[in-house]
Formats: sequence, C-alpha cells, structure tokens
Amino acid sequence: GESYAIIAGRRCGKTSFLKYLYFHLDNFETDWFYRPLPILLDLHSSNLKSAEHIYLSLLRHLHSRIDPNMEERLENSWSQMVDLTQPWYQELLVATEISFEQFERALIYIVTEINRADPKVAPVCIILELDEMDYVLGQPWTETLLNQMRSMINQGILSDKVRWVMAGSYHLLQDVQFRGSTL
Repeated sequence: GESYAIIAGRRCGKTSFLKYLYFHLDNFETDWFYRPLPILLDLHSSNLKSAEHIYLSLLRHLHSRIDPNMEERLENSWSQMVDLTQPWYQELLVATEISFEQFERALIYIVTEINRADPKVAPVCIILELDEMDYVLGQPWTETLLNQMRSMINQGILSDKVRWVMAGSYHLLQDVQFRGSTL
C-alpha cells in the first residue's frame, strides 16, 4: 500500500498542491496500470467530528463524482458514470455516519462496479486526498483513524485500489511518528 504526506507550514501551498494534484490526476490520459479517481476533502471546512463522519463525507464526495442519477451534474464529475443501486449502499449515503467496515465495503463495491462497467480500460485507483489533517489530531479517535487508514492500504482487497494523500503541518508528522504509525 502507499500513502503520501505533504508537510509544510501555514500558507505554504499545501492546499494549492492538493488541488493541482486533483486536477492533474482527474485529467490525466493514462496508459498506466491504473486510472486515478481523486477525491479531495478539506477537513477544516467540513466540520467533521469523528472518523465515521470522515468516512461518510469521503463516500458522499466519491458518489457525487460517479453517479449518473445526480440531479445536477457536478463540474468535476468523473468521465465514467456508474449506477450504484444496491439498497445497502444507498442506505449508507443517507446515514449520519458510517463505520470503517461500511466505508471499506462501499469502496470495494464502487471499485468493482467501475471496473465491471468498462473492463477494457485500466482498473480504477481511488486517491483519497485529505487536506488540513491537523484538525483531526488530538481527538479521541485520531489513532483509530490513522490505524484504519494504514490498514486499508496495507492489507486486504483495497491495498492496490486506494491511496491516501494527506496535507498538514509539522504537527501531523510529529503525531504520526509519536504514535509509531507509518502511513
């Protein structure tokens, strides 16, 4: 599994870099082994209060990019739309929060359906970009979140289908090193 961290001080361009990366990956004509599908979530402006809220917000962002049934097409919709109609999945989208296991199951479902929709092209790799990671540090659920993120990319079916990109200050690096978490 792979994850990346962008560590810099305030107003040094972390968010701008994440936006550039998002745009570049989203518009990348690739002959790579994977097709990137980036999702960008700003943890500061999202007012998220738990790991479960973060998972739900990421899932909703991802869904809004690929769902052909959205009433208004987003300007950042992905080129390949996928109709995700399973009732259990639809229930997740209207929940108030979802567990890591539910998030992981939903990602497996999404990746499977995208790859099934057009098997002639390279498989999808979801790039989960988390901006302002400092806002989740010091929470009672921070260690659980970091461990679950690491677990997702280091073992199991999503290890080669998901990448994490985090942006934060030196505090993020200190926190991750202090916990011994090698994201």
